[in-house]
Amino acid sequence: MASHVGAATSAPTFCVVHDADESSCLVCWAPVAGAKTYELQMRRVDGAYAPDKETAGADGFWMTLHTCEWTTLAGSLTSTRARKKGLDEDAAYEFRASVSRRQSYAWSPVATLAPRAGMSRLAAPVVEAVDGDAATVAWTGGEAPYALQVADEADEPPVAGTRARKKNLPPGGRVQFRVRPAEAAGWAWSPASAAAKVPRLAPFLGQLFGPSLVDAAGGARSTAAALAGKLVAVYASAAW
Repeated sequence: MASHVGAATSAPTFCVVHDADESSCLVCWAPVAGAKTYELQMRRVDGAYAPDKETAGADGFWMTLHTCEWTTLAGSLTSTRARKKGLDEDAAYEFRASVSRRQSYAWSPVATLAPRAGMSRLAAPVVEAVDGDAATVAWTGGEAPYALQVADEADEPPVAGTRARKKNLPPGGRVQFRVRPAEAAGWAWSPASAAAKVPRLAPFLGQLFGPSLVDAAGGARSTAAALAGKLVAVYASAAW
């Protein structure tokens, strides 16, 4: 009964749009403890481009002029992501998710998809390396500074170059990244990178070496970050 009440009074803590193109987008939202199915809704937003960010507000150059009613796209989704096809590239859309109505009436924050017509996009970034808690991501094109985003997280601070190292990733999880010029107008998010799995430290190695190791410079480094996903050889000898 407790888990049912929790699901009934909770909503997904975030809802975001990933990997959007001219006619489709992928919508992702946070799971809710105890929820079995989810409902996803969409509404079309008619608007216009503002001349500057100060006029348009935090969302950039888009000003809302008219909003349609919410429409349910699906009411019994077992996943926390869904791709919506058949979108108009000249229109903006908003999405929100909830635990299915028989369990909840609370909605996630709204995710916005701006018009894509005439927008430029960088190629999908490439995950060059992954260790126990971080990934190195690279991309080309566009104009610095860049905004880099990991799936289901908020924007990172602006990146000056075309390569970045994202730390504190969840061990054993899969991550994707997307990028766009942070200050230039007319740029949409790039397609998402290929999913990269963050390796998890084998329990035996954690027990053997403890929580941290000493690097060549004498500094401490997390054992998980240093050894997760690596082939480790241990040599011991004794002299009598």
